[in-house]
Formats: sequence, C-alpha cells, structure tokens
Amino acid sequence: MTVRASRPVATALIAAVLLLGSTTAALAEQVKCQRAIAKASAKYVQGRTKVIDKCEQGKTKGQFPAVTVCTSEAKAVLLLGKLEAKLSSSIAKACGGDDKNCTTNDSGEDSPASLGWPAQCPDFETPTYGCTNAIANCADIFTCLKCIQDAAVDQALASYYGNFASGIFGTNSDVNKCQQAIGKATSKFIIARSKAMQKCWDYRLKGLHSNACPNPGDLAGRTMTLIAKADLKKRTTICKACGGPDKICGGAADLTPAQIGFSSSCPAVTTFEPTSCGGAILDAQSIVDCVDCVATYKTDCMDAVAVPEFVSPLPLQCNPNQTTTTTTTSTSSSTSTSTSSTTSTSTSSSSTSSTSTSSTSTSSTTSTSTSSTSSTSTSTSSTTTTSTSSTSST
Repeated sequence: MTVRASRPVATALIAAVLLLGSTTAALAEQVKCQRAIAKASAKYVQGRTKVIDKCEQGKTKGQFPAVTVCTSEAKAVLLLGKLEAKLSSSIAKACGGDDKNCTTNDSGEDSPASLGWPAQCPDFETPTYGCTNAIANCADIFTCLKCIQDAAVDQALASYYGNFASGIFGTNSDVNKCQQAIGKATSKFIIARSKAMQKCWDYRLKGLHSNACPNPGDLAGRTMTLIAKADLKKRTTICKACGGPDKICGGAADLTPAQIGFSSSCPAVTTFEPTSCGGAILDAQSIVDCVDCVATYKTDCMDAVAVPEFVSPLPLQCNPNQTTTTTTTSTSSSTSTSTSSTTSTSTSSSSTSSTSTSSTSTSSTTSTSTSSTSSTSTSTSSTTTTSTSSTSST
C-alpha cells in the first residue's frame, strides 16, 4: 500500500521539478536577451559617437570642407553601416529564438512585452523624430533603438561642433585648438558615461544589485567613480585649451564663446537629477557646464530607452510628447432617480532611472434623490480623467 500511494506523489514531484527547470531556463533566456539589447545599444551609441566625432575633428583640422555633413561622408557611412549591422545581429542572436531571426515566431523567442518593451517606440524629444514604430518583435526593438540613438548622438555632437567658427578651422591657432578640445573631450565623456551606465545596468540584470543607475548604482560604487573620473578629465582638457594663459576656466583671459563660435545659450533640456541645462553662455566655464549637462542628458536618455524593464515609460525629459486622455460619457433616460458620479484618478510616478514610487488617489461621490412628480427625469454623468506622468532621475 505504501509503495502504491507514493507513486502519484513521486510523479507530482517530478512534474514540479521539470516545470521549475523549464521556468528557470525561460527566465535565463529572457535576461540574456535583455542584457544583449542593453549592451548592443550602448556599443552602438559609443561607436556612432566615435565615428562622427572623428569626422567633425577632421573638419576642425581642415581635413574636410567645413560644410561636410559627417553622417554622409563616405568613410563614415561605411563605418556607420557596420555598426548598424552589428546592432541588428547582436539583438537577433540573443533574442531571435532558435533560428536567431527576429522576424519569425519560433520557440525560444521572447515577446517584447515579456522583456518590458512597450507596444510602440516612445520617440525622442520635441520636435518628434518619427521614432514611433510598432514593436511586435525584436526587429522592431532594433528599429526603435537605432532611431532614438541616431537622433540623440547627432544632437549631442551638433550642440558643440555645430556652432564653431569655421573660418579658423585648420589654422591650429589657440582658438582652433580650443574648438578641437571641446569636441574631442565631450565626445570621450559621452562614450565613458555610456560604458559606465551599461555596466551598471548589466550588474543589475545579473542580480548583483537592485539600485538605480548611475546613482547609487552598483554596490561597490564603481559607476559613479568612473563617471566622476571621466567628468574631471573632460573639464580639465577643455579648460587647459580654452582657459587662457593660466589654463583655468574662470581665470584670466579665457577665450570667449564668440571667439570659439559657441552658441549664446545652452539647449533647454533637463537631466534626470533634475538639472536644467538652459541658460546664457557667457564664458569658458559656462561652455564646460553646458556641454557637460547636455552630454549627460543625451547619454542617460539613450541608456534609458534600452532598459524599459527598469525605466518605463521613457522619462518625460526624454519624451515630452506623452499624451493625456480624457473621456466623458453622458446618458439620459426617463426614471425618477438622479445619480451623479465623478471619479478622478491621478497617478504620479517618479523614478531614479529604474525605481518608481506611485501614489493613487481616488475620490467618488454618489448622490441619489427620488421625488414623486408628474414628470420625472434622470441624468447620469460620468467623467473619467486619467493623467500619467513619469519622471526619472539618475
């Protein structure tokens, strides 16, 4: 009797173990895909920044005509094409299922929703850049990432290279050296910050911490240390070239924004902290502060879009085009009851790149009155308004 009774139990235990093993394997594949997306996206950002920066440096050194569009320059086009292919293949290899193809639905392929991705690409900044493709498979994830990363990288580099006084390109004068230093140092900072952020999120995906990135970041504090080191190097390099004889920004005889050909005002974007970048560009120090702020903003937005499992929806700083929907419904009939109901729900979520707290308040008031008259009427009105805003800070 004992042996017979134990057989169903043993069968159930075996089934449970097999199910647990299957679930664990599925989760491992999902995390593998998420890690691959974040890493491939960061490498694409770093590669594109490096390619375009090299072309822009060539312009400041007189190697290319000042009117050259670097995204169309022959060598740059070739290199950018390789980066695009690498981004696509890296995502397909990790997320495309058994056949490693994002456009075929086969076993082992996770849905974008299970990976934390929205049904539509969230776009980037204002004006919009058309990064709104539907996301139904990992090929659509690639399309979304490339669109947003292209826009953000190109904007970041244009914010400093785009306004330089081209008349002194190739002269190797102090002003020309300052231009080169601003461009190269800031591009290096973008690359360094992107690397640090990607490592931070990768540590979290591996279960090594559960913090927001970059602050507080990984438990050892490496993320903030790496970013601080890159920031110091950027500031030192720019001030050495643009800070006058004492090589200190804010010191004596600094080169002026007008001499360099820098914009008179910094773009009015806001970082996750939040810190507003907008303001007048009056001297070398404000140039350093501006490129630092804008580079931080662009890099963190590019990073956030690649990890929607931790940062969703894309913060308002990166995507101010989120919509608010209001629905109003009214009905009337011939009864002797008047009912008025109003429900208002507001949800506010604030996160530091990956963590969010939300508060929901709901108020409902219902009143009913009945009267006996020769004519009766009923009015029922219901108004529901929902607004959602999300702000992420790092």
